[in-house]
Amino acid sequence: MKLSKVLFAVVIAATIGFVSCKAKDADIKAEIEKALKADPMMTGTTVDVNDGVATITGECKDDACRTMCEKTVTGIKGVKSVVNNCTVAPPLLHLRHHLLL
Repeated sequence: MKLSKVLFAVVIAATIGFVSCKAKDADIKAEIEKALKADPMMTGTTVDVNDGVATITGECKDDACRTMCEKTVTGIKGVKSVVNNCTVAPPLLHLRHHLLL
């Protein structure tokens, strides 16, 4: 009887420990948002996290910024994968040319 109680306590403790060590989506999202806001180039982006999958959206000034956003998010603990839906802003010269036409 005593052994079964001890075994039961060990199983409960292990389960609680395993669940509490797993990063929660809200915590992951908060870390990603903090990292993205730390770089002025990436402040135009937003993120959503579902089961460790981070989806980033928003507008980046160029492809390098878009790539850097993805690398930054990938480096956050608890992120399983990244869906990068960021768009690249059209170059100002190109936009200006269209406005003149």
